[in-house]
Order: sequence, then structure tokens, then C-alpha cells
Amino acid sequence: MALDANTLKARWHVQLSAAAWSLEPLALSPNGQHLAVAGQNGAVRLLSAQSGRWVNTLQHPFYRDQKDGSGDFFATPTALAFSPDGRTLAIGSRGGGVRLRSLANGQERQLSGGCTAARTAAHLGPVRGLLFTDAGTLVSTANDEQLVAWPLRPPRQARCLSLPGGATSLHLLPQGRLLALGVTSSTLLHWPEVTRLARLAPLGSALVRWQITDTTLALSDQHSTRRWGLLSAAPLPSTALPLATFHPTGATVTIGDDLRVRVKAAGHTRVLWPPAVAPANLDGLGVPVGWQVRLKGGQLTVSATSNVRTMTNGTTDFTNNYVWAWPSGRFLGCRTLHGDGDNLSIASLPVPCRTREP
Repeated sequence: MALDANTLKARWHVQLSAAAWSLEPLALSPNGQHLAVAGQNGAVRLLSAQSGRWVNTLQHPFYRDQKDGSGDFFATPTALAFSPDGRTLAIGSRGGGVRLRSLANGQERQLSGGCTAARTAAHLGPVRGLLFTDAGTLVSTANDEQLVAWPLRPPRQARCLSLPGGATSLHLLPQGRLLALGVTSSTLLHWPEVTRLARLAPLGSALVRWQITDTTLALSDQHSTRRWGLLSAAPLPSTALPLATFHPTGATVTIGDDLRVRVKAAGHTRVLWPPAVAPANLDGLGVPVGWQVRLKGGQLTVSATSNVRTMTNGTTDFTNNYVWAWPSGRFLGCRTLHGDGDNLSIASLPVPCRTREP
């Protein structure tokens, strides 16, 4: 649906998908004339931004002749971006591919060899973020926790950067900053060099809003808002309520909005290691739904639960149980449990229990 910028009344409406759960990526051309929308079978539709009328369909040349449907599934567009001059459309796919489509002559080329020279696709998972930082550089992110800067002019040597937690979108900010937003964590970078300034530590639940000023960046989840300096990337003071609180005899245990577990006893506060991170997965859709703290048999257990996508349309709850000896605070381990209480092997989840600093 397109809304009038002044009245917020609907100007036109187009049915994009028959599936209620599906959300197609969109991209608006720099001149505001065209809207690119993910289509079926790996295609992309171009609509008039003024009327919503169909202008053209950009077929996917690499999967057009697939008969079993698997090629179309992996070719499904998951991210779109126009170049600054509006002449090129970058298309990221579920299978990790990134291709550049010339809107003038229809020619396409696939980007490859980003982080591994032998890699045929740009990424190892669904591409979630595409952004032209300037006319000569395209930045892409995916669920393989990699950010790749693609020079579009010779020499075309791609630059790779590890992006823990992955990203679902990319945004240019003031002061020469680039923001890679994830589901529960984000990364602040400097551009056009595309170097990492800081990882903005995991939030207590899924990101619902982000805001910027000339000097600060704020990320909000369902529990709190955390702020960082835009230039320094240093965290600013937070007064958020804890995610969970537990009161064993003579002590208070809290999980802060920074996911640190703190034990206050006899007037002193101790921070246990590691932070309690909820389960996630490579599809970028692990959404924290709750934290619990309990003490039993000389062991303090913090349970962080997420609703994680397991198949194309299915989700289930997974829990990371972090365990410390009580009262010494010695870390005993972390294991990931399925919703029915079964302990999982490391291979059961793409991202198992984290026992390092997030």
C-alpha cells in the first residue's frame, strides 16, 4: 500500500503475495519513480511508484529453466537495492547469490568469490542486506555472519568482515557511519572504508525501533532503549529494568539489558561470565521470548529461550541453559535444549550456546 506523504491516505494498493506470512523485499529508485518488488520464481517486478501499475518483470536468467522448483526457491529475492544513478538493481537471493541487473539493457552478472575464492555464490545463506555506499561500492550481508564490500570498478577485490549475529538490513548514517541492523544485535561501521567500530551488544529481545541524532544512536527492544555515541561507538548510560530478577537467600541475581548476569551479596556486585545469550539461527529469526533464573543443588541456572525458525514455515522454542556453581560463580557450562526438553548436539542448531563475549 502506498500512502500520501501529506495526508497519510492510501494512494494505491497492490496484492504482492497470496501467503499471509510472506514479506517481500522492496526498493525505491533514487528518483522516486519506480518500486522494485520481489516476485515469484526468482523474478523482480517493477511498479510505478506514482500509480502502482506494473512496468516490467525482470526474470532471473540463471533459474528460468529449472523444472523441479528447487532452483526457483533458492533464487527467491530476499534483498533489493538501486544504485545511486538508478540504472542498476542489486538483487540478493535466498540461496546466497547477489546479482547486478542493468535496467538499460537487461544484462546481469553474478558476484562471487567474496570471502572464499572458490565460492560460487556471494554468501552461504539468505542475503538480508544490500546497500550502495556510493556509485562504486555495493555492501551485502547475509545469515552467514559475513559483510562483503564489492568494488564495482576494477580492481574488483572484495573485502570481507565478520559480522557476529548477522544482519537484516543496512543503513547509511551521518558522520560517516554504516549501521548493520540484526534481529537482537547490530554492528556500527565506518564507511566508505567499511571497517568495524563496535558491535552493539545483543538486546534483551527483538529490535523494534532505532533512532539517530547527530551524535547518538539508540536501539530499542521490547524492554528498554540503549544508546551509543555515534562517533565513538561508546555505550551511554542505561537505566533499563532488568530482564529477570531472582532472590536466593542473602543475594539478588539480575539479568541486565546488556545480558550480563550480576550477583549482589553483602554489599558487593559480581558479574558472572559469560553473558546469557538466547538461541539464534542462520535464518536470522531467533526471537527471545523469556528469561528465568533458578537455584537448585548448588547450581545457579539462567535459561534464555527463543522462538527459532526450523523450517521454511515452522518455528519452535529452544533454550540456552547457562549454569554456574553457587555461590562461587564458577562457570560450569551451557547447553541448548529443544522445546520438549531434549539436549541438542552442537550440530542441531546453526548457532549453539555462546560461551564467549557477544
